[in-house]
Amino acid sequence: MNKLKKKIFILLRNHVLKNITNKLGEIKENDEKITCYVNNKKLKKYKKGKWFSIYKLFIKSNKIYSEEILNTYKLNKPIHYVIKGMDFKDSVEVIAPIDTTVVFIDCKFNREFNVFFGDNIILENNEYYDQDSFYRNSIFFCTINAKSVKFLDDNFINKSKSNIENKFGIKINSDNLEIINSTFSTKNNEGVISIKSKQAYIEDSTIKSKKEIYINAEDLKVIGAKIKSQKQVVIDNKNNNYIAGVTSSKTIYNGVDLTKHYFLNPKNLELQKARISLVEKLRELRDNCININLSELKEVENTLNNRSIVKTLKK
Repeated sequence: MNKLKKKIFILLRNHVLKNITNKLGEIKENDEKITCYVNNKKLKKYKKGKWFSIYKLFIKSNKIYSEEILNTYKLNKPIHYVIKGMDFKDSVEVIAPIDTTVVFIDCKFNREFNVFFGDNIILENNEYYDQDSFYRNSIFFCTINAKSVKFLDDNFINKSKSNIENKFGIKINSDNLEIINSTFSTKNNEGVISIKSKQAYIEDSTIKSKKEIYINAEDLKVIGAKIKSQKQVVIDNKNNNYIAGVTSSKTIYNGVDLTKHYFLNPKNLELQKARISLVEKLRELRDNCININLSELKEVENTLNNRSIVKTLKK
């Protein structure tokens, strides 16, 4: 490749690269991925209706180009968007396609935060300030729908000083979820914590709420973590994983009440099921005995009544 062709190649490649990343910020590359360090000034707000404005983050991927073009310019690799230190004054909506990772680091979310679709979403050391009495797109302050979600050194706690009653809570729907060295906490009059993921890994973290905590995971690993609710913890776990650190006034594990058990595991689950089955059998036996006794009493009563009638007739 001569110098002119090489120069044209580089110019065309840079044009494609900037178009892929929507010119959102500084681009760095290695053999594994493309990283775009987003310029916060380019995160614009849009009017939504007459009174509300919103940050709409429609993330691009390299799939806007054909495989042939991507391979020609050696751009057929995942893109990471890093948003750092952004103070989101209004609601945030994120739509991020396959082969993209969106990382939020040291950001402030002052209004509703929704990821409507994402491939990989990472939240690290962010702050949350819920100052709304209602949410426009969800009943939760934060909803995340993504294939992969990771919380790292993150504290999902409402730091707002406002006295407005709200339902600060979070709903996660993913294939793979990691919560590492993080805290999810909701206070009085705030919302619930709802997690649904095929695989969920919770390490050295705390999940606590004055209200309900719902966790639905086929495979659930909890290491050095605490899950605590003053009202109720409901865990649906297809693989019956060993879980420790759950405390609540009521704990339902795979449809069975295990409130008195600190360790949730197949053994305790089966023991409790056996106890429930025994109690049900005893209740059934009791009810049968009561029915038999009532039947016998009825027969005796009928016999006595018949005798009284016979005596009366004889007189």
